[in-house]
Amino acid sequence: MTASHNSNKPQIDAPLPLSPIILGGATFQSHIYNSDEELKRNTPESTLLFALRNGINAIDTSPYYGNSESVIGKILSKPDFRAEFPRRSVVFPLERPFLDFNLSSYCILTKCGRYGPKTKDFDYSPDRIIRSVKESCRLMGTDYLDVVYLHDVEFVAEDHGEFRKGGHCIVSLDHPKPQLDPAPQTETYAQSYGPGDDTIVSAAKALFQLKQEGVIRRVGISGKLQFFHFFGYPLGTLLRMSHLIAAKLGSPLDVVMSYSCLTLQNNALEHYLGYFNATGVGQIISASPLGNGLLTTRGPHDWHPAPEALRQNIKELATTVQASYHLPLERLALHHSLYFPHTVIGFSSIEEVKTALDVLEQVRNPQDDVSLGVAKAAIKDALKTSGFLDWSWPMICD
Repeated sequence: MTASHNSNKPQIDAPLPLSPIILGGATFQSHIYNSDEELKRNTPESTLLFALRNGINAIDTSPYYGNSESVIGKILSKPDFRAEFPRRSVVFPLERPFLDFNLSSYCILTKCGRYGPKTKDFDYSPDRIIRSVKESCRLMGTDYLDVVYLHDVEFVAEDHGEFRKGGHCIVSLDHPKPQLDPAPQTETYAQSYGPGDDTIVSAAKALFQLKQEGVIRRVGISGKLQFFHFFGYPLGTLLRMSHLIAAKLGSPLDVVMSYSCLTLQNNALEHYLGYFNATGVGQIISASPLGNGLLTTRGPHDWHPAPEALRQNIKELATTVQASYHLPLERLALHHSLYFPHTVIGFSSIEEVKTALDVLEQVRNPQDDVSLGVAKAAIKDALKTSGFLDWSWPMICD
């Protein structure tokens, strides 16, 4: 049932039936993860088709990901694709939308509010949010979206308790594992600290209205967990916004997505699941199990914000585990992260999809292969020694 904004006790919608692996569309843009030549050689269409034909039923994208929505939309609009993977168009009564979870053979998850790499490229105004959602529908040839997130809310929210220097968010994970409070003090956590927080609430309200109209099925926020000590509890911006939106609008968020915080190098999200559940969030999705390309044999791209010391540390570990255990670092990283129910992974080729599906099968049906556990433990020990275990690189948005 739909959460009512006028009810004293809002209903919480059931989680969407998403596959364990969600195909990430950020790799379908040029000049970030792949060049135009690479995209032509390993076409998004063949990668997407292979993924859907092998049990992946969700696609994650964003207007921020360059032409990703357009690329995906051209694939989804092809008659042969529509015949194989129907996406039904249904008019729902407003009081009972989306009771049938078997509407389509795949789900579309996208975002709104961020349209470029700089602070000036954020626009959370309600009018822009509504136009953004409708433009995403147009580009991807659909009259509804399964999930729409407010993209990277940590750059819009007030930096209460966080550390910033010259437009950079300096994130510190130098804190003990939080003790989960079974009854969080919502009246303490869920208060606005300025216009940034208010802007997020207004944008979320616009999304909830679109949900009532049947344009979207679920409302969410996304970003990277940012940690700060708040009234004695180390909480993240995503968590604070979850409390704030639920308190101000009377409806909890349906979905929260955090990236690069459930990885072999940084497992922080796991410690905060209880807090998120206490806000009423219906579903939590993890993204970027490879840490935006950090946890790979080839290493991260030049634009990656990880400092050189961390890059070098990971490079040495990749060489060590390959030599000692004959396992590529990315396989170990996927094996660590795919225990989580839903993980967004960006793919650039069919081979990468095959690898992820193979690792998922290994997670579901574990064998007596002690080398995996030993290798992962060795990586964590080395990261702990170097000071990079559960450490988060600076968040950059000039």
